[in-house]
Amino acid sequence: MSCNCSDGVGSLRNSPYDMIPMKEAIDTVIRLAQPLLKTSVPLHEVRALRIT
Repeated sequence: MSCNCSDGVGSLRNSPYDMIPMKEAIDTVIRLAQPLLKTSVPLHEVRALRIT
């Protein structure tokens, strides 16, 4: 039986390029989530966190 999970020459599997779309997706999710994180914390808790 042959295995298709080789990372030999000419194979794009397991290459650094495979991670580029995932990194962009993660960055997009984090960027979209930041305003939600800011608005979900009450202001008095934010002030308390800034003091410490």
